[in-house]
Amino acid sequence: MNSARLHGDYGAVPFSPPAAQPADFSTFVAILKRSRWLIAAVVLGAVSAAQLYLWLKPPQYRAAVLLQIEARPDAIGSLLDRVAPAEEETTPISAEIELISSRRVLSEAVRRINGEVVAEPRHLPLFGAALARGHSEPGLASPWFGLRSYAWGGEKIHVRRLDVAPALLDVALELVAGDHGTYRVYDAEGAPLLSGRVGVLAQGGGVTLELGELLARPGTRFLLMRRSPASAADALRRVTTVREQGKQSGVLQLSVREDSPQAAALAANAVADAYVQQNVSRRSREAGLSLAFIERQLPRVRERLETAEDALNRFRLASSSADLQIETEGRLTRLLEVDKQITELRQKRDETAQQFAPQHPKMLALAQQEARLQTAANSLNDWVKKLPETQRNILRLSREVQVNTQLYTSLLDSLQEQRVVQGGSLGTARIVDYSIPPASPAGPGRSLVLVMGLIVGLFGGVAAALLRESLRQPLSDARWLERRLGLPVLGVVPHSTRQLLLSRTGPPMRCSVLAQDNPSDRAVESLRALPHMLRLIPPVYPPEPEADHTAQDQGQRLKPLWHDRQTVPQGGVWLICGAVAGAGKSFLSANLAVLMARSDVRVLLVDADLRNGSLHRSFGVQGYPGLSDLLEDKPVTPQRVADSALDFLPRGSLHPLPAALFTGSALARLVRHWASHYDLVLIDTTPVLEVADALALAPLADGCLLVIKPDHTKVEEVEAAVQRLAQAGGNVRGVVLNDMRPAPGESYAYSYGVR
Repeated sequence: MNSARLHGDYGAVPFSPPAAQPADFSTFVAILKRSRWLIAAVVLGAVSAAQLYLWLKPPQYRAAVLLQIEARPDAIGSLLDRVAPAEEETTPISAEIELISSRRVLSEAVRRINGEVVAEPRHLPLFGAALARGHSEPGLASPWFGLRSYAWGGEKIHVRRLDVAPALLDVALELVAGDHGTYRVYDAEGAPLLSGRVGVLAQGGGVTLELGELLARPGTRFLLMRRSPASAADALRRVTTVREQGKQSGVLQLSVREDSPQAAALAANAVADAYVQQNVSRRSREAGLSLAFIERQLPRVRERLETAEDALNRFRLASSSADLQIETEGRLTRLLEVDKQITELRQKRDETAQQFAPQHPKMLALAQQEARLQTAANSLNDWVKKLPETQRNILRLSREVQVNTQLYTSLLDSLQEQRVVQGGSLGTARIVDYSIPPASPAGPGRSLVLVMGLIVGLFGGVAAALLRESLRQPLSDARWLERRLGLPVLGVVPHSTRQLLLSRTGPPMRCSVLAQDNPSDRAVESLRALPHMLRLIPPVYPPEPEADHTAQDQGQRLKPLWHDRQTVPQGGVWLICGAVAGAGKSFLSANLAVLMARSDVRVLLVDADLRNGSLHRSFGVQGYPGLSDLLEDKPVTPQRVADSALDFLPRGSLHPLPAALFTGSALARLVRHWASHYDLVLIDTTPVLEVADALALAPLADGCLLVIKPDHTKVEEVEAAVQRLAQAGGNVRGVVLNDMRPAPGESYAYSYGVR
């Protein structure tokens, strides 16, 4: 019977995915619940990766030094502040931070700790260093896997001196330990450079080397390298951090991170000492420059002072004038202060101009101060012009004397101060606290790394679950599958937990057919609708006669009026197959046969999977003799399943070439014989895409039913199976979705057998 006439025209149509269901929180939770094992696996993997990182990553120790930066102006600045306090200036902390990180300071620190020399044992890549760190017993660790050239823990090396030719700077050399304190050094290409002994200076190949200690088994390799000053300073800069403690506190924290607590403390103290020494040297040089400037100015100021005093004395004698009036004296004092400030500003500007350009902020600030003072001086000079001539002359001369006197005195004070600074060890920086070796590592933080691994694992697991859900093939959507295949979906069988228990815990000879064990199971209920979809309507029996009958008449029942039904073909033969193994075709065949037999339909169930057929286990009978024996012309009688009209023909004895049994006319004669003696013949066969047995049976059946397990079968496999069956002459009537687990937020296209 043609499927198109039974179920309408299901011609193939272009692919059109089903409409997306609106997502909500319950859908999201359902997706996470479905993918809980995937999420757990991703989280476990992320946490394991974090734990592996902690094991492989060497601990980092941080040693810190506290520095105090004091705000001290230079010589001329101090002179100016004593005469004319102007805007307050503080030492720029950011500039000091950059100075600490400068190559000059770090190179000096590297020289103090011999940081240009790198000497360390070679470990097995990836996890050799972690194994060596875990060695805590005295002595050398035993080599793993017989790899004696690598260091496995306990090795020591101390380099007293290492000098190399310029061409060998920043070149990794290899030192191989020998017997009794000897060693050999090779270049990067493996060429020997020199041989030596611990405690003895050795030279050769452009290398000068003296070892203070070498503890290793013979053959152990060490990395030996002398870095250039620039690369050594850059390496130290990468592990050095400088930051201010508090806002505008003037206190800096200098910290260094190293693999060893002693190395961290040593490097931090060396950087601090180098910076303080550089700060003192800089202050001393500045004091020398200021001292030279003051010494050049002193004779000139003294000469101007003497000239002003002589001029004032001569004018007083010549004019016989008295002292200035009180008001004039006050104005004179103010004028003298302004003139002195202007003079000091000009001297400050001349010295600053030696270091900065005219557009520098310091130069511009000095120009603004001078302009304000010049405005005040002009105002006072206008007042002086209104005085009598004698008073003006006395005021002018007295003004010159007092200005030069104050300036000369200030220069003398600054001269003494700069001599003290130049000869002493004072600077603007001092060390408050030296570093000590830290007791515990500063990183990596175990708890933080594990928590981050857990968080990353959770996010990754959720993302993987959502990605898998978005890529999930919509085989569970019946309408979409019908449009894709051009075939009707004749049934949807939900997942059965009871069937799972039966298949796992049932004894070998115990009946494990779900329709017999639990007829009310949802999967069984969904299968009850399948005969209607296949047009296998149960037969109708005529009423029993009311007259009395003999025991023989009462024991016989009339034959079913199957052949009077126009909806079912005579002796219907149906092939139950799957695209790939594991789709559940045997489950569907056994349960459908039991359900039909309970309706008094004469059913023959044939296990045509001669390779892996297992239907006999479901009914608790032997697997032989059976179909294979029957095809070899051996007499075989189908086994009657108790309390039903179901006959069962198992697979039979195992045959070395099962495919050879399906060739020839014997199989066709058997099928015709079955069709003439049974109302319904169900043949459970092999997967279509794996072996050709199903293709040999397909043209002999009235219809083929393809079983699909959505989470197990790909749509491309289903399409290929339908195409092969059609090419072999089979009539594919439709498909059945088996073991359905509803996707979150979705529902089946059919109402029967759906959770």
